[in-house]
Amino acid sequence: MTGEEGIRWSYDTIPHILTVLLGLAVMFMGHELWGAFYMLVVIFGMLRFWSSICTRCRAYSSPSCPSGYGIISARLFPQREGDFERAFRRNIISVSLQWFIPLIVGAFYLVFRFDTLLLAVYLAFVIVGFVVVPAAARMKGCGSCPQKAECPFRK
Repeated sequence: MTGEEGIRWSYDTIPHILTVLLGLAVMFMGHELWGAFYMLVVIFGMLRFWSSICTRCRAYSSPSCPSGYGIISARLFPQREGDFERAFRRNIISVSLQWFIPLIVGAFYLVFRFDTLLLAVYLAFVIVGFVVVPAAARMKGCGSCPQKAECPFRK
């Protein structure tokens, strides 16, 4: 990976990593078991994403993948034949849970056990996950993605 590709990967992936870390903080602040559960959701969700979506992408095993996940996927799973768009629609829930579980759990704890630190972390999670990540994807990653013509988010 060249320096320029690493910078692009960083711009496209750091917001997602930050969303996961903030989501993890929200979950642990609710309860340790929620935090442990969330870690499993993230691990299995990403494995599902890499195995079922990335393996059907044109950027599989290529540094042209804006997120770098195509390279990670190629190291873990064989390439698959099949319709990318269909695989994406069927499996995107595996990653979407990383956004919605902390959103729901954090709201619950804010209502029933208000804490200003939790509120601050929760708001940071919402801003990064629901504003920064989509904006970064649209501004950087989606524009250079070789799969953009078949991406359900672009249609």
